[in-house]
Amino acid sequence: MPATTAPAPESPTSFEVDGETVTIPVHVRSARMIGAQYVVDADAAQRLIDYSGLRVARPIGNRAVCSISAVQYLDNDLGPYNEIAVAVVVEPHDAPAGTKPDLRAPTTFIHRLPVNQTFTCAAGKGIWGFPKWVTSISFTTRGNATEAVLISDDALVLALRVKRSPMPLPASDLEMTCYSWCDGVLRRTPWTTRNDLVTARVGGATLELGSTHPMATELRSLGLPKAVDHVDDDRPHDGDLRRGRDHLIPRAGASSPAGISSGIRDGADELMSPSARAIGSPCRT
Repeated sequence: MPATTAPAPESPTSFEVDGETVTIPVHVRSARMIGAQYVVDADAAQRLIDYSGLRVARPIGNRAVCSISAVQYLDNDLGPYNEIAVAVVVEPHDAPAGTKPDLRAPTTFIHRLPVNQTFTCAAGKGIWGFPKWVTSISFTTRGNATEAVLISDDALVLALRVKRSPMPLPASDLEMTCYSWCDGVLRRTPWTTRNDLVTARVGGATLELGSTHPMATELRSLGLPKAVDHVDDDRPHDGDLRRGRDHLIPRAGASSPAGISSGIRDGADELMSPSARAIGSPCRT
């Protein structure tokens, strides 16, 4: 049975999170990101995200694209925090099978999204259902390279080291869509981001995976670590904020919990803040 999009009700403009009021949209005023994109086996990527009901995009043959990004939110309405995202480029849920990805408007599924602060974790999970949990994420910059290290349950998960490229990219607005999965509900959130002070290059990233943590095992199942295909580096910057709307897409055979959640996605690589709305129970923190 194909997935359907439920009608979106009017979105609330504020929420109570841990005794504090979160007003929508949330503003991200300054952030820094490093990221790497890898071409991986599409069948392995599909097995990783099968629980979502989505199909991975296959731009060439049996290959898929997996991205790992690490973000320092320096100044935003949810307070400063660090975040690491593991995402896979997917086909839109309502697109015909075999649809090629549009890199001008990429569609991704957020598979993992650990953070290092409790408030953003509660907001991210409780308002719009992103797969967040609280753990240790640190950043170190030496010369032209920045390294992000993720440790969870006292074990190394990953260390991503990216060299800054001398090749700057022009500031631009980019329209994107991401999916998240929580409590049997698939959520789609479109947003527009504005990027400043971005550099990019082919190669220039080193990924180290831990030996015991389940998230490291997941990434190793994709054939990582391997040679990187593309890296990004954002220096601290300001940017314009854009709104988006979130829609519920129940997986075939899944029931939709009662309730309404709404929020913003203040995520990887760019300054952005969509307002969002979805139907479904808030995720447990």
